[in-house]
Amino acid sequence: MFLEIPFEKIKKNTVFIDVRSEGEYDEAHIPGAVNIPLFRNEERRIIGTAYKNESVSEARKLGIQFASARLPQIYEMILSLKDSHERQLIAYCARGGYRSTFFASAFSSIGVGVLKLDGGYKRYRNYIIENLPKLNNDLNYIVLHGNTGTGKTKILKSLKNHGLDVLDLEGAANHRGSVLGSVGLGPCNNQKQFESNIFHQMQSYKTQNIFVEAESRKIGNVLIPGYIHEKMKTGVHILIEEELDYRVQVIKDDYTQKKDYQVEILQSLSYLKKYMSKEKLNILSKSIQEGNISDAISDLMVNYYDPLYTNKSDKYDYQLTLSGLADPEKTALAIEEWLDKEGK
Repeated sequence: MFLEIPFEKIKKNTVFIDVRSEGEYDEAHIPGAVNIPLFRNEERRIIGTAYKNESVSEARKLGIQFASARLPQIYEMILSLKDSHERQLIAYCARGGYRSTFFASAFSSIGVGVLKLDGGYKRYRNYIIENLPKLNNDLNYIVLHGNTGTGKTKILKSLKNHGLDVLDLEGAANHRGSVLGSVGLGPCNNQKQFESNIFHQMQSYKTQNIFVEAESRKIGNVLIPGYIHEKMKTGVHILIEEELDYRVQVIKDDYTQKKDYQVEILQSLSYLKKYMSKEKLNILSKSIQEGNISDAISDLMVNYYDPLYTNKSDKYDYQLTLSGLADPEKTALAIEEWLDKEGK
């Protein structure tokens, strides 16, 4: 016998087991969930074909056959997850149907306690849609502005390390929010995963004052929910200013971590065709190919990023401007000192 549990009743020290196929997991999943698929991608396709073209009975028969072959391997994986801390294991599938029922029932029957998430990923997703706006309602945003390369993301990390609450939108999207924002990061998350990542960040907050980086509403392929973006606009606004040389180095450090960064940057430059002449793009491409990455970054900042940012930054009144500190840790400390004085 196993128990079903709704998402809102789940406490800490829990491990979610996503028993859907790898493809379903990659599309969107509960943050932190471990993928232990009952059926692999191809197996799921075969079962689906049998269900459609033959019968429910034949599909179930194939499902049992595929799952049974993997049970010993899955058992070892479950034991490693449970570990000495006796973490609660909760399995989920797409809708809380056959896969998670089979999974929870099979392992609970042999003494390995596995709960089933009521309604599966679909009900979890509906819970996020309903409750994310409620979490946002109580928050006050402290928004960091600044040209590309001023180190806003690093400043947020320093603030978080100091115990302050931070909303990392770019981390939630897996994209830096610019034309070159995916370089070195892999694919941008989809909207479902983006919103789940935001929700789970908000769940951990200890206060109502939340630091966040100023963003356009669109980050890569995703949109910041309108109710969050509008509330950011009415928050406290802080401007970070740094010299061009420092900013170039920050971007260079961020974008050149992988060996094939040049290929990714060159591919991304194609998105600038609407904003730069063919001649200018050829010069940039040549600089990158020849390894003159600093020159290329500087050129991009002066001729593309900075003018674009200036048009947006004029919309705000800044309660604090910090210039030339050239150190995320020092900047974070200066922000904290100012907030203490202001009593925010």
